[in-house]
Amino acid sequence: MNKNLLIIPALAVLLFPNLSIAAEIGCIKGDCQNGTGILVFHNGSRYEGTFKEGKYSDRGVFTFANGSVYEGGYAHGRYHGQGTFNYANGSRYAGEFKDGKYHGIGKFTFANGARYSGQYHEGNIQRQGTFTYSDGSEYIGEFSNGSKNGHGILTHADGSKYIGEFKNGLYHGQGKYIFANGEKYVGGFKEGDMDGQGTFIYADGSRYVGGFKKGRRNSQGVYKWPDGTQFSGEFKDDMFVEQNYLVLPKSESVKKGSKSKGAYR
Repeated sequence: MNKNLLIIPALAVLLFPNLSIAAEIGCIKGDCQNGTGILVFHNGSRYEGTFKEGKYSDRGVFTFANGSVYEGGYAHGRYHGQGTFNYANGSRYAGEFKDGKYHGIGKFTFANGARYSGQYHEGNIQRQGTFTYSDGSEYIGEFSNGSKNGHGILTHADGSKYIGEFKNGLYHGQGKYIFANGEKYVGGFKEGDMDGQGTFIYADGSRYVGGFKKGRRNSQGVYKWPDGTQFSGEFKDDMFVEQNYLVLPKSESVKKGSKSKGAYR
């Protein structure tokens, strides 16, 4: 199980081009104070749309010198309402804006094919949404400050799946991880690793119930095979270091208090 969970690309790297990046040449057509007109800049950028008191208003199209294009609503000179921003690098945002930022419901498609659809708050991915990665992995759930936070489901491209709690983009809290080979872990997670009390069920039907730390069996636990053989004792870094009892199939014999060490699985 990977600890690195395909961290969501930061939207902050796709900053809006500055609307006042260059000196104006001036209004070349129409009324650029209170009406519709075309305003051009020395660097080649241009705005075509509605003006109110000399500011972009209502609806317009801003074409930047680098090839990026915004088309949609404006208020007081800022993106506001429904709009579409096509970036020069191939990325695209379509949805709601408020005071110049993504805000409300929107969809962002990255140049590498990754995409996010859901809620935004003041420029950040926030609350509920779906993020599909370029490799086909998909996260559906809660976000906060642009990262996976809260409850969600992350399905990896290889078919493995995590269902549970996230913190700062990592598995954290209670959850269930289903591996591509059918193995399953249910229990506590911390900073991306199995941590705390949990149950691990192996592909052959064997299972371990006990403590985990940093992704390994640690503390007291019970290991049981499909035929009924069962060990109980202390584990450290996946090693069985102290045995309290051994139960053989159909209770053929029971040994208590023996001290044996070794690796299991």
